Amino acid sequence: MKKQAYEKVFVDWVWYLNPVEVLPQCKRVKQHGNTTEYQKVRLKIFGFIPYTRWVKKTNIVWYNEESVEYYECDCGPGDQQ
Repeated sequence: MKKQAYEKVFVDWVWYLNPVEVLPQCKRVKQHGNTTEYQKVRLKIFGFIPYTRWVKKTNIVWYNEESVEYYECDCGPGDQQ
């Protein structure tokens, strides 16, 4: 099953997952003895305007891609026509 990358975003005391496209560019930032790793991702504004930005690697999570499955099923006893 395919995986989809999401960015975890904390807004109004709730975690949201925004779908992102992970790009093959990373960077490390060293400040005050701490090292933070970032990865470049592509997002879309309003679903169709693409833009890129740097996201902390710890805020990128992977889940199975959403899907819908249609299949024939039995309606149960008494519901048959």
